[in-house]
Amino acid sequence: MKILHLSDTHGLHKNLRSLPEADVIVHSGDFTFAGSEEEAYDFMNWFCNLPYEHKVFIAGNHDMCMYGADPIEGLSPNVHYLYNSLMIILSSRNENKITNLDAVIVRQIIIHGILYGWQTGHVHP
Repeated sequence: MKILHLSDTHGLHKNLRSLPEADVIVHSGDFTFAGSEEEAYDFMNWFCNLPYEHKVFIAGNHDMCMYGADPIEGLSPNVHYLYNSLMIILSSRNENKITNLDAVIVRQIIIHGILYGWQTGHVHP
């Protein structure tokens, strides 16, 4: 399973061109610059239209309008906003071994999304 990780795009997400292929894309926060709803909607529209099987995003300390926004209605079933929550992604692929026997390999990834920053009152451990 290939995972593409992004963060700290600060409203410049549309400048990202030719993103590499992956099964899962994760944006771990700071997708806005000033934390406005307009910026968040712009990011979500862009993110939802990306050609990845699974799309996961988490708010960062710049994304103040997202604090408490759980759940977000209207997201596609393959788009997930994690707010102090987790998700499990299962991926199975048919792989041909050297012995020419078909095998199914199941891979599992658990992604935790925890809003963590000075605005939330959480401190570094």
